[in-house]
Amino acid sequence: MELQDYSRAIMRSWYVLLLSAVAGAVIGAVYLSSAPVVYEATARLVIAANDPLEIPDAASGATYAASMASTAAAVVRSSVVLEPAARALGDTVTAAELAEHVSTATQTGTGLLTVTVSASDPDVAVAMAAAVSDATRLTVPSTVGGTNAAGAPTLRIEVLSAPATPGAPVSPDAKGVMVVAILMGVAVGLAIAIARYATDRRLRTADDATEAGAIVLGTVPHGSRSLMDAGLQDDAVTIAYQSLRTTVLSLLPESGGSVMLAPLTGGRHDGGVVASLAVSLARGGKRTLLIDLDVDADLAGRLWGMHPQAGALEVLAGAIKGPRAVAETPVAALWVMAAGHSDESAGDLLARPALGALLRWAVGRYDAVVVNAPALATRPDAVTVSSSMDCVLVTATLGHDTSPDLAARLRGLAAVNAKVDGVLAVHARPGMLARTVAATRRRRVEPPPLVVDDPVDTTPLFEHEPADELPASTSQEVGERA
Repeated sequence: MELQDYSRAIMRSWYVLLLSAVAGAVIGAVYLSSAPVVYEATARLVIAANDPLEIPDAASGATYAASMASTAAAVVRSSVVLEPAARALGDTVTAAELAEHVSTATQTGTGLLTVTVSASDPDVAVAMAAAVSDATRLTVPSTVGGTNAAGAPTLRIEVLSAPATPGAPVSPDAKGVMVVAILMGVAVGLAIAIARYATDRRLRTADDATEAGAIVLGTVPHGSRSLMDAGLQDDAVTIAYQSLRTTVLSLLPESGGSVMLAPLTGGRHDGGVVASLAVSLARGGKRTLLIDLDVDADLAGRLWGMHPQAGALEVLAGAIKGPRAVAETPVAALWVMAAGHSDESAGDLLARPALGALLRWAVGRYDAVVVNAPALATRPDAVTVSSSMDCVLVTATLGHDTSPDLAARLRGLAAVNAKVDGVLAVHARPGMLARTVAATRRRRVEPPPLVVDDPVDTTPLFEHEPADELPASTSQEVGERA
């Protein structure tokens, strides 16, 4: 990983770092609340020669006292000092228990001796330190160093500073514990962020799709009403679909053709991109027919409230003719053929030659035909339909679909010689592109007359047409008037 990869990992998982730091702080606070509190009281003593007579005696006495300091420090933690100190405390603690609280230290080359006593209560620590320092002063000179010619101890010990009541505990160190806990939390969060980035194969940008072996033809917003809610001015949503419209038209024959959009995976696709492309084509002056082949999408009902609506499946099953399944939309120059319903399997109906006849009829009647196909990952219908299309686009949702899944689906399409013109990168959040006020309903436009170049297509689509093929609520269909 390069430096920019680490930066991306942190930016994508900044909330993980924040939560880890907070978790570290909480753990530190819990530790501080449960850890035993320790106070320390310190007494400083000095060891000196006893009554030197002359300067040379004083110098040699200081050297002697310094050499005996370490011995005196060891004696302080022995029963010689601790037993009288325990008795001075009123026998509330034994010499052995007192030894666990006492520590000593000496300063090299000097006769300075430091006695430190720790306890959970500051007053108890002061009392213990005072008792130990007094016992040291009284017992150590007669125990260490012997006596002089006069029979007096050669050493004497004086108290330089008596123990004072500590103002704050020495353990635990609240500031140090919190700093270490937060830093450890951040370190754990950083490790998680890097691991997530290294193992995350989701498509984040159009470049990720390109690295998966796809030809990216454009990037558009996601949402069931992204372009229907956009204004007619050149906002970001409109511009995105204008660019896609230009790309699609360059891939279609000049006389018009069909373009299929198949989402890579289900669950996030709601047909909004397909419908928005159809709206953009219609606004660009192309008489457009939107054919919905995904029974789960229900574009006609979701976008324009057409319930119930017979559609493509009924046409493929021979229950109704093609014109009877076409209905106007509130958008000028845009018609829709709903998916409809059938007792037969949708996959079996889409595999029939009737689908090719339906598309040829639609292409001969309209300037552009936009087909909404089921997701590639869940149903094979899109693979079946792609062979009848002039242009095939796969939509991959950024932030949701993965690079391995995209590469696998493209390989699967190539294995059956299915034509794929490119991939359309779809933003996972509609807010990533601007949205404006809803467009007002526009006047209805009659569909163009039937124009068929192939004499075979001059027969009605299809031969069988029951008298009660559609409910009265769909009598607005423009096929009757064509």
